[in-house]
Amino acid sequence: MYRRLKIAIPAFQVAMAVLVFSLSRLHITNIYQEVYLHRAREILIGINFPVVVVSIVVFAPIKWIVEYLSEINRTVALVAQALVLGMVLIGVALFWYLLVKEVELRRRQQSMLRSANSTKQHLVTVMLVVCGLGSALYGYVTSRPLLYDPPMDAVLNGGFPILWGGLSIGIAIYDVACARKGKALDSGSGND
Repeated sequence: MYRRLKIAIPAFQVAMAVLVFSLSRLHITNIYQEVYLHRAREILIGINFPVVVVSIVVFAPIKWIVEYLSEINRTVALVAQALVLGMVLIGVALFWYLLVKEVELRRRQQSMLRSANSTKQHLVTVMLVVCGLGSALYGYVTSRPLLYDPPMDAVLNGGFPILWGGLSIGIAIYDVACARKGKALDSGSGND
């Protein structure tokens, strides 16, 4: 079952990203389509929030270079934009593949995140907690100004990051509890 999910879920996420962001490039005159398309884009960004954060950090300098190149040579800028878009889509697919793989390993009492090395385990735990707190804070801050907007916008803008933050913190707490109970901390890859 997981073999099919490792292909189906990343393929679905990439297809949805291509569809939603391709439609957002069209000039839509119908206000309802514009509202629904905006909400679909917000849902997609929220579901892929960890990938979006990494993409922003990694590709912010590249975006600046592409903007600079577009002033010099339009063709080079288009090729660079296509490469960045391809790398983001590969990142989405890889993230969901690894997420399904981690779920599969955890069902067998293994994990790619757990380690027998206590230093590595502490580092992973700290990273999960920091990312979780950052996601929850981001979700709170982005949904706070929307108190006077429709509630759906506040939920879409802040809800998914808060859920990802809670999930990260929950995984960190569970892994610490497993380490304290002395359960076998098997590495998913076997390269520990």
